[in-house]
Amino acid sequence: SEVISIGPGETSVTRTVDIIDDDRYDSAAQEQFTIAIVEASENGRIMTGPLTVTIVDNDAEPEISIEAATEVRASTDTTVDGALAITRTGATERDIQITYQTYPQQSSPAYDGQHYDVTSSIPLVLPANTSATEFTFRVRRVAQSDNTTRYFQVKLTDAVNATIGADTGNVTICKRNGSC
Repeated sequence: SEVISIGPGETSVTRTVDIIDDDRYDSAAQEQFTIAIVEASENGRIMTGPLTVTIVDNDAEPEISIEAATEVRASTDTTVDGALAITRTGATERDIQITYQTYPQQSSPAYDGQHYDVTSSIPLVLPANTSATEFTFRVRRVAQSDNTTRYFQVKLTDAVNATIGADTGNVTICKRNGSC
């Protein structure tokens, strides 16, 4: 609080309130605070109510990107887990939700439910206090007769509270013998 004096013959006084800019996408598009005159001296009276000051967030939404590529060595004996990193650039106070789609690639396609199983939830959630998460999947056991390198893509299709930078990650499921 501050005491403000208006001298004899004066009709107004000006005060400056410094607003401190931060570098993060805030939890609300606007933040507000109120300035009010709460008491007048014996010779004065309060003519207006409180003043609401609105601060508009001027920081850009953070950007998310998915790792460009990963290789997974399949096996006839066990399942193999794989992941593509999803990273955030830019500070935020908001959780980010990410939706994605998987697509078999044209040459030697890998199919969800046949060659791999997605283990990530939809939507993926990147909490505000973290800078990375993963799209995860599990490669199924490879049939003895299948000695083909297979491919699929993961495409980030929508984001809430962020923009999408690099949107496509490529996954290579290497041959049963481990070569790609």
